[in-house]
Amino acid sequence: STSGATTTAETEKVRIEAEVHRLVTARDKKYTNFIEYNNYKIIYRRYAGLFFTIAVDVQDNELSYLETSMPISVMFVNW
Repeated sequence: STSGATTTAETEKVRIEAEVHRLVTARDKKYTNFIEYNNYKIIYRRYAGLFFTIAVDVQDNELSYLETSMPISVMFVNW
């Protein structure tokens, strides 16, 4: 049924969010802000105790995302 598929998809989403959260928050500051996860690259930045994360294709240039996407997130928090 459709509701069963939705529940399964929602459960999977929650599981992935929890796993990514665990990976990012437990990561030592001496490492880069990039983590390969399944077929994605997780890019994160910590700002004022908050973690901003995005998932991109593993082939994408992570530095371009860090330079363009993350400052927007920081501006949003300061707003």
